Amino acid sequence: MGKLVYLYGIIPEGHEIDEIWDSEKSSIEGEGLPYIEDFGGLAAVVTEVSEEEFGETAMEENSNNTAWIQEKAFHHHEALLELQRHTTVLPMKFGTIFESVESLKQMIEEKEDHLQHTLQTLEGKEEWNVKAYINPKTFYERVAEANENVKAKREEIEQMSKGRQYLEKKKLDKFIEEEMFKDQEKKAEEMHDRLAGYSEDSERKKNWKKDVTGREDEMALNSAYLVKSDDLESFLDQIRDMEKEKEEDGWLIEATGPWPAYHFATMEE
Repeated sequence: MGKLVYLYGIIPEGHEIDEIWDSEKSSIEGEGLPYIEDFGGLAAVVTEVSEEEFGETAMEENSNNTAWIQEKAFHHHEALLELQRHTTVLPMKFGTIFESVESLKQMIEEKEDHLQHTLQTLEGKEEWNVKAYINPKTFYERVAEANENVKAKREEIEQMSKGRQYLEKKKLDKFIEEEMFKDQEKKAEEMHDRLAGYSEDSERKKNWKKDVTGREDEMALNSAYLVKSDDLESFLDQIRDMEKEKEEDGWLIEATGPWPAYHFATMEE
């Protein structure tokens, strides 16, 4: 079977592999070390892989092998973290494979301006992910107690006849839930905008459901931020402040990073 070229990421030229790669860690197929291909201003961190394991047919079969996917995807992620510690890296998705160095070179030449611009954009910055959760019971209680629309609704009901009050009070729980979801979205958007103000770029993603998070709390915010290293402490200070401000309302905020800039390093212009 032939050999293919596995691409970890694009980096600036001028690096030696032993400067940016832990020599005790082998490449994704478990043998040898990756190497660097220079393309005049840009460089690619690559390794040879077998068609038997990483060819198109093999990848289709292996995509159903959870253990294989977890092992290889984890290696890919750890490799990018290692590269990021030493240089600016435009991370590739797991399983980015070329038939040859020549086909890789052709792609880089076609996208050279965009790749150069992206690397310059990422220099001196790192990706942080922020997720915020709410405890539904605690947040419901806070909304029921403090929400102005709920207060007004209660006052409105009190002015009604006894018979009408009975019917409207039965509907009040649903009204509180509706206000709770509105308030949740408003606060999550405010949180995102606040953090985006301390970032060079940001992306708000779809919230995960409980069957994905494995948590009882509801995810209210799922976002990524591209933060200058010089601004990192200010960015993290905002998260600490928000944690204190919102804790009594049943919010929990989690920040993780730094990560390779997965959300801000696209191959497409």
